[in-house]
Amino acid sequence: MQKLAEFKLREQQAQLHALASEVALAQERERRRIALGLHDDIGQVLALAKLKTGVLLELLPASRDLELLENIRDLLDQAIQAIRSTTFELSSPILHELGLEAALKRLIVEFEKRGSVRFHYKTDHQETKLAERTQIIMYRVVRELFFNIIKHAKAGYATLSIRKAGQYLNISVEDDGVGSDTTRIGQGFAPSGGFGLFSISEQIQGIGGHLKIVSSPGAGTQVRIAVPWGESPVCTSLPRRLAI
Repeated sequence: MQKLAEFKLREQQAQLHALASEVALAQERERRRIALGLHDDIGQVLALAKLKTGVLLELLPASRDLELLENIRDLLDQAIQAIRSTTFELSSPILHELGLEAALKRLIVEFEKRGSVRFHYKTDHQETKLAERTQIIMYRVVRELFFNIIKHAKAGYATLSIRKAGQYLNISVEDDGVGSDTTRIGQGFAPSGGFGLFSISEQIQGIGGHLKIVSSPGAGTQVRIAVPWGESPVCTSLPRRLAI
């Protein structure tokens, strides 16, 4: 009887892991759809309006109206930049076009603009072909860990390491911040509205990986993740077209 109960518990846990990864994929599809809409419907209209404003500036004779047109063009340019930034926040075009490592390098650049944390990137330079499902989940997980470092770790330095070991891709995110008591690390680990440590762990297990956290108060935090590499037939493909 006990063995049957344990079997059912493991089966329910496996279903929960699979559901967590499916939810993440569904969210990414929706974010991707919205990002494409912003690019195609709003970004292109703003770009055309900026172009026509530039034509007017060239055709009209010098007058005070030119200053107003220049101001309008500047505002359009600001709106275009805001659309690009929002599009990237919703769904990284680099992830879908160039893969996980290229997207993570860009992510580091973007996060260094946000605050005082200096990010460093390490890799063993081995080419690793990941299933699209794995790429999407790992990108979102690393992005959430970066948010945690900036908002909670009080760190000055963080390192993202990627290396291949056998059939697994090992990803490590380490910081020199205040650290945490690992017995309580699930409490308030993620910012409001974020994945949360539990959800991160469930998604990683849903793609056959595992997560380990090494941390202590005053000694920083290291999050170690291992996920299987190689193509998988289970992932529904996402639209790849998005270039601004």
